[in-house]
Amino acid sequence: PGGNLGAGHSNGCAGSGSGGGGPGRGHGSQVAQETLEKVFKPWCKQRAAQLFRFAHRRFAAGEGRGGIVFQFARTSDAAGGLWPTEEVGWRYLPQRSVGSLGIKTNHVLSAVQRYSPHQQCVVIVLVKEAKFDRFYFLNAPKSLQANGSSANGASAGRGGGDG
Repeated sequence: PGGNLGAGHSNGCAGSGSGGGGPGRGHGSQVAQETLEKVFKPWCKQRAAQLFRFAHRRFAAGEGRGGIVFQFARTSDAAGGLWPTEEVGWRYLPQRSVGSLGIKTNHVLSAVQRYSPHQQCVVIVLVKEAKFDRFYFLNAPKSLQANGSSANGASAGRGGGDG
């Protein structure tokens, strides 16, 4: 019988991590990171429920664990808000395909291996120009969580080694 859907904008991003490119990663990735934090991450938080539902549908449909991938050619594309804001443009990548992204470090893969599909989803962001990648864990809104346990501030995504 009609479950009551509360306001479902709980704690959005549970954590994030970014890949280390070793010493020479330089200025570009710094700018990319700041841009994503300022522009893209707030959008993720705002759309957390929709992103989670999208990922969970794909998970439940048999694609298994994975992440929603957003790719930017340049940092300026992210700054300009040039990403698909509707589901038709989103891309879910199953765990077995994450390797095809060409990310040097394995922190994204480990994020995909350890999140809780019924409580979280993983958003993977790549900025080609800066050779920068990042992932965010988004918590499902309370009203959508499969089991009643509160996953408050679940796991903070710790990125791959910077050094």
